[in-house]
Amino acid sequence: MRKQVVISAVCALLLGSSMFMSEIASAHEEKTPVKPSVVQAKNTERPAGPPRGFRRPRPTKEQIIQMTSERTGYAKSELEALVANGTSPSDLSFICNYAKTNDRTLAEIAEMRKTMTVGRIDRALGITPEIKAQRALASQSKALVNENVVNKATADKLLQKGYTAGDIKIAQALSVRSNKKLEAILKMKVAATKWPEIAAKVGVSEADYKEIAAKNRTRGPRKPGPGFSNIHFRKIDKELISKVLSDNYLFSKEEIGKYCDAGMSFGEIDLMCLYAYLADKPLANIMAMRGKYTENQIEQKLGLTPSLIHEKVIAYQARRLEDRFGIDAKITKDYMTRGYAMHHVAMAYLMGPMCGKDFDTMINTKVPSKRWTKVAEEVGLTPEQCKSITDKISYEFKTKYE
Repeated sequence: MRKQVVISAVCALLLGSSMFMSEIASAHEEKTPVKPSVVQAKNTERPAGPPRGFRRPRPTKEQIIQMTSERTGYAKSELEALVANGTSPSDLSFICNYAKTNDRTLAEIAEMRKTMTVGRIDRALGITPEIKAQRALASQSKALVNENVVNKATADKLLQKGYTAGDIKIAQALSVRSNKKLEAILKMKVAATKWPEIAAKVGVSEADYKEIAAKNRTRGPRKPGPGFSNIHFRKIDKELISKVLSDNYLFSKEEIGKYCDAGMSFGEIDLMCLYAYLADKPLANIMAMRGKYTENQIEQKLGLTPSLIHEKVIAYQARRLEDRFGIDAKITKDYMTRGYAMHHVAMAYLMGPMCGKDFDTMINTKVPSKRWTKVAEEVGLTPEQCKSITDKISYEFKTKYE
C-alpha cells in the first residue's frame, strides 16, 4: 500500500511521550475547573462529553480479563495465567494483539513486555513504521466492514485516499440522510472544513448532525506534535501558543499568531507546524494545503512516509532534549532508534548523576512495571529528588510560559 494513513506512524512514536508529559503536568494542576481556551476552533464537531473531572469506574481485573478474552478470542484461563505470572491486566490487550498479529505465543510477548517498551518490542519483532501503518489501515477497514458502514473494497479505497475511519462513518451517515453519494460528501472534507459545515451544505439539520456525530464518535489518531506541545495549560491564548510553537518548530511568533487570529486552535496550528517542520517547507505553504486536502492527504502530498516521519521525529526530539537539558543529540538518536522512549532518555540522563549510575544502567532500570518513583527508590533517591527531576522536565517548562 503506497498511499497510507501515515499519521498512525506519528502516533505510535509519540504516544508514550505525550502521555508521560501530561501525567507529570497533571500533578501540578489545580483541582478547579480549567478555563477553556480563548482560541477555539470554529464550529467544533465534537459532541459534548461528560462534565470535567468525571471519571468512569475502572473495570476490575476479572472484568478486564473477560473483556479481553471476548475481544481477542484467547481463553480466559490463558489470560488468568499471565496475570498470575506478573502481567499487568492493562497489558493484556496489547499482548494478545501483538501475539496474534506477529504469530507469537502469549508467553513470548508477555515476557518481552516485562522489560521492554513498545518501541523496543517492535524493533525486536521487525515491525517497521510501514508495517504499523499498514496494520492500522487493515484494522480500520475491518472495523468499517464489521459495523456495516461500507464493504471492504470501498473501505480500503477510501482509507488509502487519506480519509479516516471517522470521516467515512460520518460521511456515510450524511449520505443516507441527504441522498447524496458518499464520495461526493467526502470530497468536501478537508483539513480546514468541519463536519457541521458539511452537514449544513448537504441539507442535514444541526439536530440530525449531532445525532450522527454522537452515534459515530470514533477515537482518531492523536495529532499533537512530538514532545512538549502536548502539555496541558490552565489558560491558553495567542501569546502562549505563539511562544510554545515558535520554540518547538522555529517559526516566527508573528506568523503563528496570524493563524491564531484566523481562529485556528492550538492543536490545528501545532499539526501544521509539525508537517512544515518535518517536510522542511514554509509554514504558509502547508497552511494553504488545508483548504484542499485532509491531514492524511497532506502527509501523502509531502511524501512523509512512516519511516521518514519516524526518523525526523527522533531528530526533532533529540534537538529539543539537547536544547533543554544538554543531552548529546547522538545519545538520544541512538537510544530512540533502538526503541527507547524520549522521556526515558530525559529521566535517565537527569537521574543518573544524582545516584552515581551511568546512563545505560539507568535507562535499563526502567521497565514497564515500574514507575520512575519506584526506580528512584531502588537507586537510593528520595521522593523529593525524583520530584525535582519531573518538575524540571514538565513543571518548570510550563512556568516558563505561564
